[in-house]
Amino acid sequence: AGESLSLEPGAMMHMSEGVDGKMACADNCCGCKASIGGESSLKIVYTNNSAAPAYIGITPNFPAKIIPLEVAAGAKINSKMGGWMASLDDIGMTFDIDCDPKTACCGGMGCIRQALVSENGGTAFLAAGGTIVVKNLAEGEKILIDTNSIVAYDDTVDMDIRLAGNLCTVCCGGEGLFNTVMTGPGRVIMQSMSLSKMAKALVG
Repeated sequence: AGESLSLEPGAMMHMSEGVDGKMACADNCCGCKASIGGESSLKIVYTNNSAAPAYIGITPNFPAKIIPLEVAAGAKINSKMGGWMASLDDIGMTFDIDCDPKTACCGGMGCIRQALVSENGGTAFLAAGGTIVVKNLAEGEKILIDTNSIVAYDDTVDMDIRLAGNLCTVCCGGEGLFNTVMTGPGRVIMQSMSLSKMAKALVG
């Protein structure tokens, strides 16, 4: 009772009686940061105004799976553009923009990505396609990832790039010029089927 859930427009599938929705700006900058981060400038806030527990069913806006991510108090998760789909309002989840010129062109996340920050700790919900893999990296542990497969990662993880191989591999291996190198500690969330990869498969 009294709890709220923020959703991207169109993500509500079903809900119990007593839950009411209202439109709001997606961030405290009239939706500007959210728009730059690949989201709608508006969000829908659903609140349980009844005295009893209630439920709401949510669904991504494309064929995908929902990834619940616990965010520790004061922590930050960097996400691909358009990755956010919902969060619990009472945890202080806000939008911010994270720019990394080093990996902007070739790292697979772009120059501008979402940064989800929780003031008090709580849960954010991301959307990604195919099989979802969560890798918990130890201090100094590295993992090489296809540039289109990164969904999100803890801010404690360092992101870099590396050539995908020799000339033949780069030209004919199907991975492009670079792979992304993630170095722990922290979580890295990966997807097997990005939206762009799915679009190519459907066209083909």
